[in-house]
Amino acid sequence: MREPRFFHPELLCVGIETRMSESAGHHAAHVLRLKPGDHVTLFDGEGKDYLSRILSLSKSGVYIITETCSIPDRESPVMMELAQGISAADKMDFTLQKAVELGVVKIVPLLTQRCLSKLDVEKATRRVSHWRQVVVSACEQCGRSIVPKVAPIESLDSYLKTSSEEGVKFMLSPRSDHGFSSFLAPSNLSLLVGPEGGLTETEEQKALRSGFVAVKLGPRILRTETAALAALSAINALWGDF
Repeated sequence: MREPRFFHPELLCVGIETRMSESAGHHAAHVLRLKPGDHVTLFDGEGKDYLSRILSLSKSGVYIITETCSIPDRESPVMMELAQGISAADKMDFTLQKAVELGVVKIVPLLTQRCLSKLDVEKATRRVSHWRQVVVSACEQCGRSIVPKVAPIESLDSYLKTSSEEGVKFMLSPRSDHGFSSFLAPSNLSLLVGPEGGLTETEEQKALRSGFVAVKLGPRILRTETAALAALSAINALWGDF
């Protein structure tokens, strides 16, 4: 059985004793009920895994010693950014979780005309913080050691003005006549996906003028949480590591 994995954002070195984060320590001690001598894997979010052994568990925390360091190869060969129109809370969580499993390196939550969520500054800050934890948890589960970035929420117009000029920029649209197989393999790409109800025709036109290319996922209309994940899966199957 694979050792439990925990994100540890602080500096790690082989042979050093350290205390696990409070949340990770609580999960190790009270959910998994690990004991001294058991092994866990800590990852730093930048690409390194540290196989570690639990030394002690107490009210002051869970202490471990790192034994070995490795750099696992679990990243997709295609650098994928997902610009996702914000959907309902559970749908957005699901999309982000699975997008991490499918290899995205960055997620940009977008406010578009058909977004159902109306967020003030305080709520937006809380949502982004929550999404970042969702991403960390997904990395712990799927074995990734590089934690994808979750950008602050921004408007579609702002995103289109600042989106990278590198790589290919795809936009999912039922109005397109082209699928992903019509294009040559990119080394990096951006994927723009609308919320429930999709992007408006005006928004799509703005994206096209900003260099995005419209693609279609077959003849059926997919829900937003299905569309993003189907597209990322297709990209991995065509050009990635599936």
